[in-house]
Amino acid sequence: MTRTRNRIYTISLASLSLLLFAILCLLMTWNKLGDEYAGTDESHLLHQMGGWQIHVGDLEPSASVLASSEDWAAFRGGDSMLDGYQGYYWLRFRLPEQLRDEPNLYVQGFKHVELYAWSGQIYGYNMDRGISLITKELRWGIADLKPEDYGHYLYTRVYQAGGTPADGFYRVGRTESFLTQMLLNDSFRFMSCIVGLVAGMMAFVLYALNRKDPIYLHFALFTVCAAYGSIIRAASLQLFADIPPLVYIQNAALPAGTGALLGFLGETVAGGWRTWFRRLSAAYYGFTVIVIAAAFTDDGLYHRLVEQLFALTAVPLVLFILLGLVRSGLQENRLETRLVMTGIWLLGIFMAVHDIELNYYSITSRLFEPYPVFAGLFKEAFVQLAVLGFVLCLAAVLFVRYAKTHRQVRRYAIELALKNDQLETINAQRAEELRQRTEELQEAIQVALDTVEEIVALEERNRIADEMHDTVGHTLPATIMQMEVTKKLFHTDRDAAMQRLAAAQDLVRSGLDQVRSSVRLMKDEAPAHDLRDAMIVLMRNTTQATQVDIQYRIDPLPQLPPIFGKVLYYALLEGLTNGMRHGRGTRFNCELTVGEDALTLLLQNNGLPYDNASYGFGLTAMNERVQLAGGSLHVSQSEEWGCELRVQLPLASTRGDL
Repeated sequence: MTRTRNRIYTISLASLSLLLFAILCLLMTWNKLGDEYAGTDESHLLHQMGGWQIHVGDLEPSASVLASSEDWAAFRGGDSMLDGYQGYYWLRFRLPEQLRDEPNLYVQGFKHVELYAWSGQIYGYNMDRGISLITKELRWGIADLKPEDYGHYLYTRVYQAGGTPADGFYRVGRTESFLTQMLLNDSFRFMSCIVGLVAGMMAFVLYALNRKDPIYLHFALFTVCAAYGSIIRAASLQLFADIPPLVYIQNAALPAGTGALLGFLGETVAGGWRTWFRRLSAAYYGFTVIVIAAAFTDDGLYHRLVEQLFALTAVPLVLFILLGLVRSGLQENRLETRLVMTGIWLLGIFMAVHDIELNYYSITSRLFEPYPVFAGLFKEAFVQLAVLGFVLCLAAVLFVRYAKTHRQVRRYAIELALKNDQLETINAQRAEELRQRTEELQEAIQVALDTVEEIVALEERNRIADEMHDTVGHTLPATIMQMEVTKKLFHTDRDAAMQRLAAAQDLVRSGLDQVRSSVRLMKDEAPAHDLRDAMIVLMRNTTQATQVDIQYRIDPLPQLPPIFGKVLYYALLEGLTNGMRHGRGTRFNCELTVGEDALTLLLQNNGLPYDNASYGFGLTAMNERVQLAGGSLHVSQSEEWGCELRVQLPLASTRGDL
């Protein structure tokens, strides 16, 4: 930190030295030009000569009327007789004969004026009052004089719209001398304006690059206001840009620059002072808008706002700024605060010396007595030097802020590089861990696949057992029953016995066909017959083989998935077999109905009542099939029937799939 501060101080001192050297070279150049100009300048200040007279009121601008008028009184500059006067008045002065060789007249200080000489009207400006926004102190013009005009009166017709009267500034000489002196006097203003505008544009660029730090914007506005205030009072500006309203609103730069300065300080102080500085900055920005609006609407209000109200707040504001900076500096020992304090003290010292120079004692005349032009130009540039020194201190604050930001960026870059290296190391470790986990997972998957193969094989064996039970388990009991009947009828009624034997033979063939069909189903081959027809054939064959009574009602069926047909068919087959074998039923009722969202198979028999016993092998296999299809199976007893089997399969999802 100490090394950085030393660098900052070194750079600041070097910059200040270069600036002072440039100013010294410029002033020496001015002095050289001033010496050359002093040898050739033969202009004369008429307003400092005696013999001026005044006529309050208007006169006809003719030579006879002006010469015959006797209502003329002696006039001296600053006479209070015109205070608050509104209307026309005339001034006259006899041009000395010894100035006959001077061809031009320079006049300044009037808002509405006409000049008349012996030869006639020689100058006029804004007498029709078409332009209202004019700063009369800075308004000037040059008129041509003829040799016959000397020895006669120079008449000045002035219109005054109240306020402070204009005494006027008159100089007789040559145009090139006027302009040369004007440019020499204003050259430092132009230089200050260029420096301020360059600094302001650089600050605007920095703010555009870093919108989160408004200190750059406040500094840019402050330097632009300082540059505008410096160049706008340059008399030679009228040569390049004659825009009276732009000159007239120059006083608005005071509250605007103050608001920018307060905003700048609000970004440098610490604690609660920052909030107060920001609020005052916003208030002065708002006051600037009011001042500009008053400049275009009410001339009196405009001057009262700037010359009275703003002036009243100047001293309390300076005390507030000093208090805030001192308190903030005590809370935090910040280099930025010390730089601002240095700029304020520098500005105060310069302004105090300037006040002493103007009102009490001419310090510059004593210091630069061998170089009078040097001393005069230093007086002209004194305020600009004070503002420029203050701006340099504020620029040093920006430099400190930028250096701090640069250090933070570098520190963040280093930290980011370290974090990036750490991240790469972590990524490498994670990649190695991921590779190891992948290998372990592959091994686990292989073990799981082997286990799944065993489970699939076991499930396949169970499925085959279920299929064999559903097919052979139905036909074999019926065949046995037929053969028992055949044995009983063989000795008594051989024809009937042969019929029973043929029925048993048909049952064996049917069982063989069912076994073959089951084998095809195991190969995921869909049955070739329709479900409704297959169920009707099953019930008819059962009736023929066992002499049981089966009533049925089957609704027209929509297109169903193969698994639904398989589940319903074998559910009917298992229900008939269990009802005859275990329930000893002789009468069955079968209903297959299609609802809005479900397909329901209801099988009832008149056998033994269901006693809520656990499912056997057949019902367990049937329940698994039904659940696999997303349905439900219920076995219960009813009042009319001994046992009731109900199977429900979801129909909505089936239609969506179809």
